[in-house]
Amino acid sequence: MPYTYIEQNLSLKSQNFTYKNHYKKSHTIVNSALYCGIIAWAGECWYFNEVMMHTGLEKIIFVLFIVGSSAVLRAQTCGEFFSVKSFVVDLVTTDSLEGKALMKKAIIFAKKMHEGQVRKFDKMPYVTHPVRVAKKMKTITNDAELIAASYLHDIIEDTSANFKQLKYLFGLRIANIVNDLSSDKTQSKKIGKAKYLGQKLLKIPLSSLLVKLADRWDNTSDFARADPEFIANYRAETNYILSVVGRRKDLEETHISLIRDIYTAMHNGEQASTSP
Repeated sequence: MPYTYIEQNLSLKSQNFTYKNHYKKSHTIVNSALYCGIIAWAGECWYFNEVMMHTGLEKIIFVLFIVGSSAVLRAQTCGEFFSVKSFVVDLVTTDSLEGKALMKKAIIFAKKMHEGQVRKFDKMPYVTHPVRVAKKMKTITNDAELIAASYLHDIIEDTSANFKQLKYLFGLRIANIVNDLSSDKTQSKKIGKAKYLGQKLLKIPLSSLLVKLADRWDNTSDFARADPEFIANYRAETNYILSVVGRRKDLEETHISLIRDIYTAMHNGEQASTSP
């Protein structure tokens, strides 16, 4: 985990490290990464320029931004690793420069990978869904990696991206969370979606469960725009899943609060859908 202790009492001397030499190395890496960052920044500007959309340069620019920003984040982490004796890697928070860069990279990647996909209910771009999930998560936690995973939570299941790519671009923790939230469609079809999700949510880590509950909350918030048959089926599925999740003994207040929000969203959505 990125915020756990890594051999806090490990001495630099015992590992044949010297602060001076590695400071120089990390400084060189960071300087190199800054050049990549400049290229990435330029790429990002061009990427959002409508003139460049649908041209042969779009893909190159997108890669420049992703790779460049990854290099900056990796170099920063490397520099910090060799410049602190305690070897403590802190939680990446939403208000830190690293956290902001990580979340921005996640939303850009999500927009690119979900390009052309639309929501069933309102035919809005699909990316509006993970954006709302991430917005909900921001009211719950300041963990930037968890929020980045919220932007990416449907990437493995619904796009061509895979676990290996996410691990390279965003790190193992985020890739694991997204993988936790990805369904095995064959198994889901075999035993039924509700039963499959119930079994899955009993086992996944609490951090992944938090994102899943925020995901379910946003889907139930769409009831006002859904047809009655869908509402009935989704409500039954959600009630079953939450009854299973409720058996977990390790739920925290944030999970319980989200479960309440889901029930409230279902109720409000049903009321709105039946209003004249």
